[in-house]
Amino acid sequence: DGWLPIPLRVGALVDEIKQLHELAAQAGRDPKSIGITLYGVPPVIDTLREYANAGVQRSLFMLPSVDRDTALPMLDRYAAAAALPASSAGATPSPRLARSSRSTTPSRCHE
Repeated sequence: DGWLPIPLRVGALVDEIKQLHELAAQAGRDPKSIGITLYGVPPVIDTLREYANAGVQRSLFMLPSVDRDTALPMLDRYAAAAALPASSAGATPSPRLARSSRSTTPSRCHE
């Protein structure tokens, strides 16, 4: 089981995660048993930290189809954002993303 929302506003998504956890608990499920992966997240450290603290386990960054010289700095920013320490909510940074920051084929660097 899992949920793959596309975040539009931080506050609204955090509230929706709280609601998901409440509904899961009411249904007799452990809220942590429902994985949450965000798609299209901007690599903003404070935002990622807030999502992780709300219970998000994974965040997928957008990588446009661009040339290598444009993609590599983007991947470096993504790797820096993904290197956040694990939160108390159990989120962990993706080691695959950090390792892929120097790939010669950026379009293949995804979770």
